[in-house]
Amino acid sequence: NEEVSVSQIVDNSHWFLRQYDRFKRICRGRNNVIRARYDSVNGTHAPMTEDVRDWTLNSGSVHRLLNVPFDGENVPEIEPCVKADDILSSFANFPATPKCKLSWFTPLSICKILHKFSFVLLEGDSFSRHFLQAFFAIIKDDWRSGGYPYYDDPVRYQNCSCDGQFSESLFCRKWRMSDFAHIDDFRRLGLCGDFDLHQFVGNDPFKGVHFRYGAQIELIRRQVSCEKLQYRPLFYSLQAAVHLKNDVKVGKDFLRKHFAPLENLKNCSDKIHVVYTGASVNSEELERKYPVQSRKRVANYNKAIREWLFQNYPRVHFHDPYNTSLASLNRSSDGLHFLADYHYMSVITILNLMN
Repeated sequence: NEEVSVSQIVDNSHWFLRQYDRFKRICRGRNNVIRARYDSVNGTHAPMTEDVRDWTLNSGSVHRLLNVPFDGENVPEIEPCVKADDILSSFANFPATPKCKLSWFTPLSICKILHKFSFVLLEGDSFSRHFLQAFFAIIKDDWRSGGYPYYDDPVRYQNCSCDGQFSESLFCRKWRMSDFAHIDDFRRLGLCGDFDLHQFVGNDPFKGVHFRYGAQIELIRRQVSCEKLQYRPLFYSLQAAVHLKNDVKVGKDFLRKHFAPLENLKNCSDKIHVVYTGASVNSEELERKYPVQSRKRVANYNKAIREWLFQNYPRVHFHDPYNTSLASLNRSSDGLHFLADYHYMSVITILNLMN
């Protein structure tokens, strides 16, 4: 919870407002189609159904988290966030007025943040996949289809853009990011200029088997040197809950296993920064279908895991999505997964934490 200098914090809210004004004219009508998942996993939608909706950023939720005006409203003057706990509480307490002002980041400023680290490792399920898509949409300044690795498919442009990028429709998911997140991809996209980025790692962890990441974190752990003072640290974001059935005991075992390769880095804890994202809220329809995803169980899981982390892994930050997911449920794609506004808020929070 170390404070950072306010001089390190740059307010780029004007950039966000400019981009919002640009894309709200694009992400409307048929450009904002949400295709339903049609394999009966998350509901009983008919095959290939689609829903033309209002773009979720038009809800003003991202504006509210950034404490910038939406639709002519006045916003209170608040100080920039200078502590990790305050950054995370601004997200965790949404839609309440944030405790401090979070920053929006331009593509170049995101590159400067990445440059602080040797590795940025994302592990999780479909929420982390969507997080990665939102990250690339923001760093590419393309909120219509920047969450995909390439631009050359008119069918995707017509059916899976704007909020539709985050649809769990298998029609749109075939363009998902997967392993698309290495330094070569940054260069190929013309991102980050001449920055000496080492490697940015992120992928969909499943590939048919949930959470098989031990070898990868072990590989990266070997490259984090406590001896070399100039060595940039590792940022490790871990997200999991719903596939753990929101079970506290299972969650603790899962976290012990994933944190074990990092135990020998305790003596140089400034070389590794870890954040764990807990459980989000589901629709009432899904709660009835899957009782292990009930709101009471989600709340209990997050509370218990937060307290356990504080006692056993005090340097691990807990990222609590309960309130923000609850406030975003009416804009969910399928009662479990969320669309652009939710994931932009999550990316903003993590970027502020990294900064």
